[in-house]
Amino acid sequence: MPSGTTAKYRYLKNSLYLCVVAFLFLLAIFDLFVGMSNDFVNFLNSAINFPLP
Repeated sequence: MPSGTTAKYRYLKNSLYLCVVAFLFLLAIFDLFVGMSNDFVNFLNSAINFPLP
């Protein structure tokens, strides 16, 4: 395999790794947002003592 081809595959592998890490980071941020929203709704429900359907 020529050295240019090896560098190309290394670049693609690094790009894929970076995309996966970025996707997991965004998923973690989204999960934190959903969890905080759920806590907010639960505390608000307790504060106003009004059961949601």
